[in-house]
Amino acid sequence: MESAPAYHLAGESQASWRRIIEFYEEMVERPQWGFLEPVLKLVRDFAASERAERFRAGKSVVTLMLSIASRRGPRSGEPFVSVVPQGSSGAFKVRHWDEVGGTVLEERICREAELAGDVDALLARLWDETRRQGGRPG
Repeated sequence: MESAPAYHLAGESQASWRRIIEFYEEMVERPQWGFLEPVLKLVRDFAASERAERFRAGKSVVTLMLSIASRRGPRSGEPFVSVVPQGSSGAFKVRHWDEVGGTVLEERICREAELAGDVDALLARLWDETRRQGGRPG
């Protein structure tokens, strides 16, 4: 089966970023969810970059999920990176997973100042490992 054209995948990825930005914008309007402001900044900055064409954005409750899946959300057997805010503590868990519900391959706990760098590092690992395995899943 032939994979979708690259321009289609880039369009799908961009649409996922628009949806995720809208979600976090709505969340941070509520005072109890203000701790998600750094995640909103992260997704806005990422969506404005060329990197957004390679990765899809999704969510599970307030967890940001980044993958290279060609369809919505990572599915069984598809690796992804998650960003989990640790409440109002100002800390974040950034994890590289082998698949949904699977094994955490790497975990970093960081503050807002390190968030973008840690996400970039784990996405680079995800991208490189996926390329070695033969391309974009799904």
